[in-house]
Amino acid sequence: MKSIERLLQYIDYKGLNKRTFEVNNDLSNGYLGKQLSRNADLGEGILTRILDNCPDLSPEWLLTGKGEMIISDLEIEEIKKPSLEVFCDGFFKFFICIYLNLLKEYKI
Repeated sequence: MKSIERLLQYIDYKGLNKRTFEVNNDLSNGYLGKQLSRNADLGEGILTRILDNCPDLSPEWLLTGKGEMIISDLEIEEIKKPSLEVFCDGFFKFFICIYLNLLKEYKI
């Protein structure tokens, strides 16, 4: 099964029609129907746009069919939270930059 077919399952699950989904995701009129009739799949830019606009849609499921279609609200919040590791890494780099600038300024 292709990504476009899984996307249609998601659209049906959400109770939308293709046109409403296309409008909500800034897709051209009839895009999904044209892709289906040509036996084509979704392009990278379209996939990115859809995933940005549908935070509850699992990227893994959409691309591979593995896992669950829907990401729970709790999982969405976890994805949005910056991890402590990312925060510490950013803070460490910030601290090092300040330290190096001080060394340069005071010629230590």
